[in-house]
Amino acid sequence: MRTFLTDQLDDFASGLIDRDFGTIHVSGATAYLDEDSAGEVGTFFVLVLSDPEGDTWPLDDVFELRRSIRTEALAQNLSGPFYFEFRPTTPEELASDETEQGQP
Repeated sequence: MRTFLTDQLDDFASGLIDRDFGTIHVSGATAYLDEDSAGEVGTFFVLVLSDPEGDTWPLDDVFELRRSIRTEALAQNLSGPFYFEFRPTTPEELASDETEQGQP
């Protein structure tokens, strides 16, 4: 049985899909509650974003995205702190320097 909070988080995450924050487009989103490294409960967002044009997304756009989501989440009485994980649409975009150099 799903709880109201789980439904609220799912609805909130669904509302982020197909939104733009500067040059960043959100193509997928999930949200869940979990403990952070201090053992406190936080809200975690996993966002699938348009592939960055360089090594990463523009910082101003990332700040806008995070600020907007936090503001909207608080307005809907979601619990902070808020944590974000960003994933590119194309997973290969995350290849680390070590992987690109042929190291494990």
